[in-house]
Amino acid sequence: MEKALIAFILALFHIPCQSQDSLMVGNRLIKFKAQIPFKEAMKENENVKYNALTLSTGNNEILALYLPENEIAKAKRNEAYSFIEMIKIFIPKSLYNKSASGIDLNTLKSSLIKSFTNSEDSLQAVKVKNKVKSEFLKQGVVMDLNIGTPVLLADSTIKAKSFYLILATKINLVASNKNIRTNVIQASIMTIVNDRLICAIYQRELIDNKRDYEICRNMAEKVITNLY
Repeated sequence: MEKALIAFILALFHIPCQSQDSLMVGNRLIKFKAQIPFKEAMKENENVKYNALTLSTGNNEILALYLPENEIAKAKRNEAYSFIEMIKIFIPKSLYNKSASGIDLNTLKSSLIKSFTNSEDSLQAVKVKNKVKSEFLKQGVVMDLNIGTPVLLADSTIKAKSFYLILATKINLVASNKNIRTNVIQASIMTIVNDRLICAIYQRELIDNKRDYEICRNMAEKVITNLY
């Protein structure tokens, strides 16, 4: 009776807390506290994990993927769910077991900005698109995916061995005779944690330019702070 009463009192004052995950990168431990309402989705649902890996490039190792809890709940009920709003944490496979001590973030930032108009990167995007189409075809879904050229909205100064870029792009998905067009805003984040270069993406649908830009910028700062 006492335990039940204590549990009831605690429930009245319950404040949702951030979930903390431990991510192994080679022999290095990286920790991340996800913002509410995000939850690590790949360990919650195999279908989410499969699709996340399908939508990823082969050059990166996904460490964690966070979706809003309501989207994970949809996946568990075998309902349609969305990757539009998410936090993805990953590392280039070539750097998985390499020290980040020799990485010049200024050079990396400049290269990343230039890559948006690089033809080789465009070729890589085509390869990813073809991979996605092939994987969905295996599931009996004929689809086409077009991702517009990213537009750089802002780039942060480098501080605490971290920086981020804020981009906007258009996604056009055609599947099962449905044409879905979405504007997306994304923060592309680079940060050195425990001697490893950790990459992260936060993205959401772009509806209100000013509001969604501020949300994206604030989330980028929080992702950097919560990776340690």
